[in-house]
Amino acid sequence: EAMLNSLSKTPLFVKRKENWDARHWKHAEYFIIENLEHGLKSFELNKMKLKVISYLIARKKRVVINSEIYPNQILAIYKPLLEGGTDQNENDLISDHNSWRNIFGAFPQILIGMTDQKNQVIKSLDKKTDQKQIVENIGNELGYSQFLPKLAPVIMARYQEAHFDTQSMILHVQKLSHGYYTDIWNALPARERYMLYDLAKDGFMNIKNGNSLFSLMKKGLVVWRDRPAIFNQSFQNFIVSFVSKKEALQLEVRNRKDSSWGTIKIVMYLMILTLVVFILLGEPGILEDFEELLAAVGGLGVILPIISTILGKSGEK
Repeated sequence: EAMLNSLSKTPLFVKRKENWDARHWKHAEYFIIENLEHGLKSFELNKMKLKVISYLIARKKRVVINSEIYPNQILAIYKPLLEGGTDQNENDLISDHNSWRNIFGAFPQILIGMTDQKNQVIKSLDKKTDQKQIVENIGNELGYSQFLPKLAPVIMARYQEAHFDTQSMILHVQKLSHGYYTDIWNALPARERYMLYDLAKDGFMNIKNGNSLFSLMKKGLVVWRDRPAIFNQSFQNFIVSFVSKKEALQLEVRNRKDSSWGTIKIVMYLMILTLVVFILLGEPGILEDFEELLAAVGGLGVILPIISTILGKSGEK
């Protein structure tokens, strides 16, 4: 409560109604907490956020949290800390980690992706020129999100200059959008970064992780053009040029590790199935008793998920 009283006196506490004294926040029913990702790697700031959200929930307030990152990215911050990578009190870390997990479990998640603004961009530029191909090229590059369409007048002005072709336009968009693209990239979890990096570098992606692909498409970062593709060329160029060799190697190693572990699990399953077949062949009497055969198959159906869970937990370590 003391923390909220202090915040209510600062510009951080934004009132939504005119003539409303922020110091009377206790009477408000709804609270919108924005930019949860700020200070993501700060243990103290995360603790402050946690206290505020927990207090509001305890007082039966309705809370909306707006963030550019996934909830599990906050939880992931605590993983290396819990493994001994900090001087912070271990009990405090465990308590905060569990509290965040419980809070996020109570909130429904709504993912809002980039909106398609291509038609609006083309319509606005058609009034300024009759060069349909140039307008189409700009629309294809800037027709996404709320930010990129605002660059259309600047890019259109550059097109009037000599030797400013489509490739020059793409590079200029990449330069102007560097900060915007950096924010997008930093807000992505590692698995989605790898999928985008793979797609940007080779034009192909490993779609075994359907959840990540679906998430990227829902965000608007990947679109379907006969196959998955990055939404525009300048963001694709940004990924290839922005990702350092060190980060690219880390993404490659992580993906290779996941793939290798998946292969090991398949081999384990095959070994188990082979063992069962040998047992059945060694005991032909089992095959003669249909009920016992069904029991054996049913037992196998129970054992395999348990083994899969054990292997999955081991692979995460």
